Amino acid sequence: MTQILDVADAYALWAETYPPYAHNALMLAEERAFMTLLPPDMRGLSVLDIGCGSGRYLKRIMARGAAQTTGLDLSRPMLKRAYIEHPDLVESSASHIPLRNDVADCVVCALTLGHIESLGNALAEISRMLKPSGLLVASDFHPIGAAFGWQRTFKHQNQRYAVRHFTHTLDDWRRACQAASLTVEAHMEAFVDPRDVPSGATVDPRALDYPVAHVLGLRKRPGEIQVSA
Repeated sequence: MTQILDVADAYALWAETYPPYAHNALMLAEERAFMTLLPPDMRGLSVLDIGCGSGRYLKRIMARGAAQTTGLDLSRPMLKRAYIEHPDLVESSASHIPLRNDVADCVVCALTLGHIESLGNALAEISRMLKPSGLLVASDFHPIGAAFGWQRTFKHQNQRYAVRHFTHTLDDWRRACQAASLTVEAHMEAFVDPRDVPSGATVDPRALDYPVAHVLGLRKRPGEIQVSA
């Protein structure tokens, strides 16, 4: 039986073996879409990676020339995994970020906001971090996965666990974005490439026919006042 853990407890166990790169077919699908929505040239930009985990996207952002990168994550064990290569790290949830307003030209938030029940509160806080007209690229597991019973699982000491997850529909995103002064500029659905599935792996066949993740490109509307949390 798979035991469902809260986010902090789950990643405290998972951090020991969590690699700083896309390590399964779903993450590879998400990453292809995510990188499409990020600016190819990020020189001169100040970038926050919220829910940075072990530093997967921090590496990509730095490779594209970002002038300043800061990673934030709720899990201290995960930050320790990222610290080796990325010293500018902050222990923080996405709902309560200990930074001033308007600090980032760009925010990335990958496979994180589904761990938070109130999408609206998290997006409002992220919007507060963005400069006017700043870009947020965010991804999550596709809502259709909830209908199929998909979970984000991992093994620790031969026990299978799942991370607690909240399903946010595209309509939920649109409503939360409107309230957070964010405009949806792009929405991409990510599909698994069968070539990324290891030989002999057990995969729900529906994962090859339906989107497994979605990625949104969001722009902070200029001229709207953000209230500090």
